[in-house]
Amino acid sequence: MREYAGDIRIIPLHIYERPNPGKLPERQAGEQPSSTGRSKPSDVEAEDVQTWCFRVTERGGAPIADATVSVYTYYRRREGVSGKTDVNGEVKLTVPSGSKIERLYIHGPAGYWSIYRLSLNYDEENTFFLDKIDPSADNLALKKFRGDIPLTAGENVKVGIIDTGITRTHPNVVVAGGRNCVFDETVDDPQAIDEWDDIAAHGSHVAGIVAGRPTEACGFAGVAPMAELRAYRVFPKDGLGASNFDIMKAIGFAVADGCHVINLSLGGTFSDEAIRAAVGDARGQGVLVVAAAGNDGRKPVRYPAALESVIAVSAIGLRSSFPSDSVEQAEVARPSCRADPDIFLSAFTNTGPQIKLTAPGVGIVSTVPGGFQSMSGTSMSAPMISGLAAAILSRDPYGLTISPETRVKELIRELLDHALSLGFDRDQEGAGLPLMAGPWRAALTSTGK
Repeated sequence: MREYAGDIRIIPLHIYERPNPGKLPERQAGEQPSSTGRSKPSDVEAEDVQTWCFRVTERGGAPIADATVSVYTYYRRREGVSGKTDVNGEVKLTVPSGSKIERLYIHGPAGYWSIYRLSLNYDEENTFFLDKIDPSADNLALKKFRGDIPLTAGENVKVGIIDTGITRTHPNVVVAGGRNCVFDETVDDPQAIDEWDDIAAHGSHVAGIVAGRPTEACGFAGVAPMAELRAYRVFPKDGLGASNFDIMKAIGFAVADGCHVINLSLGGTFSDEAIRAAVGDARGQGVLVVAAAGNDGRKPVRYPAALESVIAVSAIGLRSSFPSDSVEQAEVARPSCRADPDIFLSAFTNTGPQIKLTAPGVGIVSTVPGGFQSMSGTSMSAPMISGLAAAILSRDPYGLTISPETRVKELIRELLDHALSLGFDRDQEGAGLPLMAGPWRAALTSTGK
């Protein structure tokens, strides 16, 4: 529905979220889950509850603080409790007496892989060891995806990251500039426009996938390292979702700033006229818009990815790219690729006829404020495609000089031409996994795919 008042168009407000496979929300100390899965203050007798003590350390024995330990006693209802480790690497969690832990998740701070366990019986003390992340490891999904794309890829190409902002201090991320597009933060403070720093790590992770740049100290690289990154923060500092009004503004600013590619690792449930118009205008001006399909477990593609003018990206995973006991194991699901059983369609990815392409999105190691972290979601697979689009554009300088309409059509054609079917349904993979020349592409091609 829309209304008009003179020259003013009134459009309903819609809120978009970062498509992120959910963690159990943290609860305050002294709370326990109720039978409905909600928490309430502990007011029962001591014999009605039991306390689990978890200790999280490095392999060498050093304690790890600020690791999030989440336990589910009834996973289908999402009943459980969560907390963070202290300076000694310890946290105590209280659950109803006699409870068995169906699932345990431990997410470390930046620099560590996570842990996933099933079916734990009560034990007063439990110690778990987190492995350190090597951002330059050869088995990582991002490294396999980028293959032998030159480190000069992305030159003269601008990519707009519409997200939680991008860190200005990470040595492997070079940001040309940005803008805070959150209206409520800038309406009374024009200086706040420059506050586009990352407020939740998500945008920095996305940026690193697109254009992480290697240094002498660390060889980590994104898909198109020399692409010019621009940050457009649409998620507010209060942790709430991004409004369609702010996203619409961000798309407009990205187009005005000359971005060739826009990445939208966010999603909403309903079609929205404001975003549809902004995306359509960007496409008309030669800007490729790439969006995450969503992480609702094979449910319909979220918006704006579901819009016809957007490249909607689903997520696959590689079993060999993360530890066998990590949280990422929970996302391994059918189907698997016939040509390479190491490849699977993630459990969380949304699917549907709008899917144009697929890319790795499980256990992706990339940049966050303070280091490197593994994240999973179509939020991670979408920037793989955004980075590849930047690499293709920079490979052919002629593509930057032709008419905008022709450029975006040719860019989409190039992406589709590089796609290899993994044998999944069309609604799951679209045209398939796009890869430039490289060992992984050669291996898949040699098996008939």
